[in-house]
Amino acid sequence: MKIRPAAEFHWRPLLTVACLLLGMAHAQSAPPIMALQGVVQWQTFPSQTLIVTVTTGPLSGSTITLGFDNASRITREGAPAAFLNVRVGDVVRCTISRALPDRYVVQELDAATVYGRRVFGGALQSVDRVSLGRQKLVVAVVVGSTIMNINAFFDDQTLFRKEGQPCGPGDLASASETTMNDIVSVVGVARSDGILATRVDAAIPAAYKPVALAGVVSKVQHGQLVVLVPNGAEVPVVVGSSTFVRKDQGGVDPSKLERVIKRGDQATCFGVPTADGVLSAVCVLVRSPDREAPAATVTQVDYANQSLVIFTGGQLITVLIPSSASVQINGQPASLMDVVTWATVSVRAVGLADGSWLATSLDVVQ
Repeated sequence: MKIRPAAEFHWRPLLTVACLLLGMAHAQSAPPIMALQGVVQWQTFPSQTLIVTVTTGPLSGSTITLGFDNASRITREGAPAAFLNVRVGDVVRCTISRALPDRYVVQELDAATVYGRRVFGGALQSVDRVSLGRQKLVVAVVVGSTIMNINAFFDDQTLFRKEGQPCGPGDLASASETTMNDIVSVVGVARSDGILATRVDAAIPAAYKPVALAGVVSKVQHGQLVVLVPNGAEVPVVVGSSTFVRKDQGGVDPSKLERVIKRGDQATCFGVPTADGVLSAVCVLVRSPDREAPAATVTQVDYANQSLVIFTGGQLITVLIPSSASVQINGQPASLMDVVTWATVSVRAVGLADGSWLATSLDVVQ
């Protein structure tokens, strides 16, 4: 009969109990998450804190201090925002956890102007500087059979968005500058002389963007993008000085297109097609793929399944090559059939849940 060491019977129960106690202690130390609603009473910018009077939830009736960290997510009526865009008087809905006895950390916070004034679908007439530090939008709206001009004042805390992207007042097109003036919606606090805008959403009129195309940027040169669309066609897209261009929600100067936008970026373009098949763009929204391997080695090519395996960063990765991906060899259009094992390639792609990549561009380097 096999005799087991006595130490085995002695230590196992103790280790098990110790692990259980450690897990319970960790669970008890984790701060509970609470959901609440309240009104912002005070705002401190250097320390990024809010003092909020709570109106609903377990802390209802109390006044608490809310702090923010890098993981805090802030929105304004659902649109991504920053601490700067939250105002005194806002109603905030948030989830929080306790950091200190008198302080809470925000997980998510959505701010809204309640009982404010809303203007929908007005034509932007001008962006005026009223005085030092005071600016306003003049928005024309139809009330019954009358066209009225409404003054919408704004400041550094006003959240601006155009075509669903973050922007600034300088990105808005008004009738005083161009015939293609934006259509704007304003949310704000009513004043005797107009509105103090808390959020402004602008859109280019539909008549100026009858066509939209989405695909992968295959080339950038001389103020023009070439976009490979899913059916395999390459469409030239002309970007002018007044084109609204955004990449990864950041502004792009159209004159610096070649420095910012790259092959393999995903682009959605809006504009007017010309007789020769070119799209004259009024809006270009670009997104970078989240995976990139500038010099990977091809270890296997599966022509039947339109995929290959690359070695990069010390690991093997399966890369799917859809028909929408731009494939080039020495700058010339090619296909997966032209790629061979042990070639060095540059890949830009979107990561998939199973760890594989979906390529947007593939360049054979050597």
